[in-house]
Amino acid sequence: MIRRCSRVGNSSGARSSGRGRTVSGSVWHNLPALVEGERITAFQRAAFIGDATNLVCNWGTEGVGYINSDVTVTLSRLPEGHEVGLLARDQMSAEGISVGTAVMYDRIGPVGTCVVTGISNVRRQVDMAAFEVSASRRSGMVTGPS
Repeated sequence: MIRRCSRVGNSSGARSSGRGRTVSGSVWHNLPALVEGERITAFQRAAFIGDATNLVCNWGTEGVGYINSDVTVTLSRLPEGHEVGLLARDQMSAEGISVGTAVMYDRIGPVGTCVVTGISNVRRQVDMAAFEVSASRRSGMVTGPS
């Protein structure tokens, strides 16, 4: 299950001045088992959730304006518990390339840092607000655009 806490500013431009900006996107994740009957490990949870760094760093007023081309997750410790969050720290873009960083944390505190590199997708942005959470919320399943 994904719970979005806030929205980042506009990410619609493929070209920019190259100046960085402070972003405020954050999200909590409560990831269910990926394989029925098998508990997900703390490392698997962190790796899976690290992939959402693109969403918290590049989610603008028009949707997600960049395609995630690379993500690096660096952990100082493994997350504890089922909930893991991401807090966007900064995002910069120029010539259609973006770089964003986020802090990964659990209910105890920070566990590591995520860095994402993206390629502009301004003409086909994904507006995550168009997706609705289905009745199967407990399983973490999300349906497509309504």
